[in-house]
Amino acid sequence: MKEKKTEFDEKIRDILEYLSEDNSSALTFIDNLKLNLFTSEIYVFTPKGDIINLPKESSVLDFAFKIHTDIAMKSIAGKINGKPQPLSTKLKNGDQIEILTTKKQQAQKEWFDFVITQRALSKLRKIFKEDIEKNIETGKNKLESILLEKETDNIGKCIDNISKHLGYSKKEKLFEDIGEEKISDIIISDTIKKFCIKQRSTRFWKIKRPFKSPDKDAVLPELYKLAKCCNPYPGNEIIGTKSDDKTITIHKINCSSAMTEIAFKHNNIDVSWTSYTAISVLKEFNISGFNQPEVINKITGIISKDISVNIKTFNFETKGTNFLINIKLYVKEEENSINLYEKLSKLPFTTDIEILN
Repeated sequence: MKEKKTEFDEKIRDILEYLSEDNSSALTFIDNLKLNLFTSEIYVFTPKGDIINLPKESSVLDFAFKIHTDIAMKSIAGKINGKPQPLSTKLKNGDQIEILTTKKQQAQKEWFDFVITQRALSKLRKIFKEDIEKNIETGKNKLESILLEKETDNIGKCIDNISKHLGYSKKEKLFEDIGEEKISDIIISDTIKKFCIKQRSTRFWKIKRPFKSPDKDAVLPELYKLAKCCNPYPGNEIIGTKSDDKTITIHKINCSSAMTEIAFKHNNIDVSWTSYTAISVLKEFNISGFNQPEVINKITGIISKDISVNIKTFNFETKGTNFLINIKLYVKEEENSINLYEKLSKLPFTTDIEILN
């Protein structure tokens, strides 16, 4: 005598079918097992009065898959207690459901958003398996590529942080949505900045202050300026000249203008470079323009004189009569990036400057 299958038997069958068709992680399997095996149930009715049990929060479409896969694949809506309702409508205890179908209907990817039963998920994954795998691979490659460009230290941990912040319990679903372009590049970039890029301590320069102050470590840039006649920058031997308003101008030690001024005014003052560390961010500049002699020297000269930035990488290439320079550098504050942008944009051969991050 053939034994009658129970609802528990059907659930086990659905889970085994899912395992044979899906390669998700063990954690995903456990989540699905708990959802379909141990959740509270509701009891609904077919038009003929047959009782159907489903997990709580099941939709009209879950009901359709429970009845028959072919019916579900052709479904366009349902009637709940005689009233037309969308396939996404959640069911309640005691509802009577009728599925409305059409031969022209085909399975939709959007159905993943409102089915929860293992049978429905398994059937949909089987239909869209190739598309899903392609999107997952595309999204994974895209995200990892962005993280590599931003020189993230621990890519795996960063992806976990992004998944958690954006509300994904599975990384594969995050990859899929990125691959399907459901998540904008702006959201990805902002999330990476918040949860992946660590602040770095970087070495910067300042002028060792030869004057007294209540705070010996205070940085008061308004008290000195770098001379335009010789353009000193960190590493040069330097000397200072003091003006009537007590502003100190920094020159290279062999600057002829400084020597002349000192000879007449005797206003020289001993100064030197000192270094310190500060929290910095990595910025990337793309600079393009008309190629000509001294392009590199003039651009690096401006950057080298800016004691609030440190160059990390510098790449130069030419295309016909034009040049393209890519620079990655550490800056102390966003304002430093803007100041540098303004200085570089004033060069007569520069046509375009882009700050990428």
